[in-house]
Amino acid sequence: MANKTAAVVLWLILICGLGGLVLGVFPLSKTKGQEKQDIQEHIAMANALRREGLAQEAIREFDLALQSNELAKSKKANISYLVANLYFEELKDYKKALAYYVRAKHFNPQSSERQKIEQRTVECLENLGRSADAQYKLSEATYLAGEKAAKYPGRVVAKLGDREITMGELEAEIQKLPPFQREQYQDDDTKLELLKMYIANELMHTAALRKGYQDDTSLREQVSQLQKMLMIRKLYDEQVKNAISITPTEMDLYYQAHKQEFTIPEKLKVAHILLANDADAQQVHTALQNGADFATLVKERSLDEQTKTRGGDLGFVNTSTGVIPTIGKNEALVNQLKSLGQGEYSEIVSSDRGYHIFKILEVQPERPQRFDEVKSQIEGALRQVKEQEREHQLIENLMKTQNVIIYEGEFAKSPASPGTPELTE
Repeated sequence: MANKTAAVVLWLILICGLGGLVLGVFPLSKTKGQEKQDIQEHIAMANALRREGLAQEAIREFDLALQSNELAKSKKANISYLVANLYFEELKDYKKALAYYVRAKHFNPQSSERQKIEQRTVECLENLGRSADAQYKLSEATYLAGEKAAKYPGRVVAKLGDREITMGELEAEIQKLPPFQREQYQDDDTKLELLKMYIANELMHTAALRKGYQDDTSLREQVSQLQKMLMIRKLYDEQVKNAISITPTEMDLYYQAHKQEFTIPEKLKVAHILLANDADAQQVHTALQNGADFATLVKERSLDEQTKTRGGDLGFVNTSTGVIPTIGKNEALVNQLKSLGQGEYSEIVSSDRGYHIFKILEVQPERPQRFDEVKSQIEGALRQVKEQEREHQLIENLMKTQNVIIYEGEFAKSPASPGTPELTE
């Protein structure tokens, strides 16, 4: 009886031990829901790490997501592409970047990013010193050989190896130019010249890639600075410039509050007779007082060849500036002319050009400007004020968010210049 009891106990121990071993070697599998949740958590963590610039840590999380059998191939392709970009752009590990670009293409050969994947594959090969492989890839790559031709249909106007350049591609390049340049390439001759420049740029860019210039430290710094400026400009446009709206009510209120600033000053249209000496001037002045015709005297006596054919007309004098055409700034003379009425003559006035007698042809009195005349000016003034306010607020918010502290007191100090010992008592 005792032997039977011992045998039963031994059997139970064996069964439990094997059960534990089985559970240890073959753990209970997760449900599909749990596994999908884990995938999402890995991806979310990877993206959070990536935003903080922790590329290597982000890659580890992406790799954990890639190991799941529940992940669709299209998702695997997207994640592989993200990992490849991290290796390429952040870590400069072109061998691993190449491996993940290959995975991305394998998981989804029809990916919308296949053109970029092919291009980056070539650049990885170039960076790894595999120029022959890169050249082969260039010749077979769809993004060079046929992709653009499919995207930009039209008659073929040039070939770069196996790559066809169509008129559609050339027209697309023209559309990228600023409007004033775009107008220069509208006929066949100018388009041909642009095509030659376009091909030259493509060839030189490929040659530069082959030489590895994309890794040149100074070039990368310049690209980084340019990218920084463009990103700042984009942020400014989105958060400041394009976020401003100016209502008609605001413009009207501004106009009413600044009406005194929107005035057109008094203008005088004047003509003159230019004479060589005081005696001639006295003679002409007397003739005018006796009723002689001003225009006739201009034609007969004036030494100003530029104005004598148009009755001595000098144009308008802006009384607020004190400048007289052909004579220059002379506020005393302008004040004298302001005292005259339309059709009246001045006294004899001397200048470095000779002796003048002026006639007032027309008086345009000062007047307020209408709203429609200054509408764009008002809008510009309001926009400038609002942009400054919004920019100031944006910077203040960013400084608070980033906990910026500026030690202004440090700039009030005047430390001794280097090499100069401080004086002590």
